[in-house]
Amino acid sequence: MTRAVDSQPLSPATPVIAQWAHEQSGHGGRDGGYSWAQQHGLPLTKADLATTAADCQICQQQKPTLTPRYDTIPRGDQPVTWWQVDYIGPLPSW
Repeated sequence: MTRAVDSQPLSPATPVIAQWAHEQSGHGGRDGGYSWAQQHGLPLTKADLATTAADCQICQQQKPTLTPRYDTIPRGDQPVTWWQVDYIGPLPSW
């Protein structure tokens, strides 16, 4: 009889190892932790690391700064509907 990998019970140490790998990867989220775990030979799944990243207080506090939202510049349907000014100050006073 064969069993799927997902149906095997998790080791009690898996969450601890996943948290350690997540921290060692620099709080890189699911993919960063998975890459770090693979490089160091740890048998962790992306699901283990996704759960760990979702439970991490540091990641939840920093999430808005780690994933900035980029949006498109609005375009009007008529000329001079939208204006944009790029300010790079303080400008030198000559």
